Amino acid sequence: MSPYPYRFRGPSKQCPACERSLDLNPATPPEKAACPHCGHAIWFPPLPMIEIFDFIVPEASYSRLDAGSMEEAIGELVGGLTAAGHVPKASAADVTSAFIRREQLGSTAIGGGYAVPHVKHPAITKLVGAIGYSPDGIDFRALDGELVNMVILLISPPNQPGDHLRALERISRFFRGQTD
Repeated sequence: MSPYPYRFRGPSKQCPACERSLDLNPATPPEKAACPHCGHAIWFPPLPMIEIFDFIVPEASYSRLDAGSMEEAIGELVGGLTAAGHVPKASAADVTSAFIRREQLGSTAIGGGYAVPHVKHPAITKLVGAIGYSPDGIDFRALDGELVNMVILLISPPNQPGDHLRALERISRFFRGQTD
């Protein structure tokens, strides 16, 4: 078994997002797991998050966010969900704006380097999410003052508040177990 138990996503030797040719193998460490052309996650860890959170869209998740700000990180993850067909292209800008408006009400950074931006939006038909990792960290105005390395973005339709709350509860329980 490889020292990095990551699995390839997409056709062999081809990025599933930009479809350009790749020269990667299963031993590629996670910090070099993004497509060198578009940044899409090529190797994605079998993280407990992916297995626990069935609403995460792996095709929209990034092992390395290029974002330097909270707004850029949200835009990148919404862009991934749009490219994966979970956010209508015509609504992508409005969905991104909804996330940014939500952050202006109060930071969704929960401390310890994690943020869980979440909104309800009428353009969405089912609960979906994406994960992004920033090795350098992003300022989400966390209460603990720390930069955020892991962003778990969550979006659901307004008519499914129970699903939205259950997803937030599952994320909260997961992180309480991770940080205790």
